[in-house]
Amino acid sequence: MPLRQVLSWERGGKMEPVLESTKRPQTLVITLDSAGVCKIERVSHRPSSWGGSRGRFAFIVEEEESLCDVIMQQKDGRLRLRLPLPHGNSQSGAPRLPRAAYPSASQIARRLLTVS
Repeated sequence: MPLRQVLSWERGGKMEPVLESTKRPQTLVITLDSAGVCKIERVSHRPSSWGGSRGRFAFIVEEEESLCDVIMQQKDGRLRLRLPLPHGNSQSGAPRLPRAAYPSASQIARRLLTVS
């Protein structure tokens, strides 16, 4: 299911879909903890103090438009977000994402080593 069709979700709970007839907030807040995505919610305005991390949680605050190609997959009460792969051929019509959105293997290894 495309993330843009999700109104809210919490780990262990059910996903609440966006209803076509209702006006939905365009800002999504994705809350992460050490086990992965724990909550998705929509807020009416972009919070200036959110984003980054706070205690044991990290937050992603993005407008729906920038997440239009992200797919949500649920299994056993957990959530996986599938990001679109970068395309080398810009003539394919698919959006080209910045290379920085996909860190190198050495960058990932450094991040994993620094997590306590």
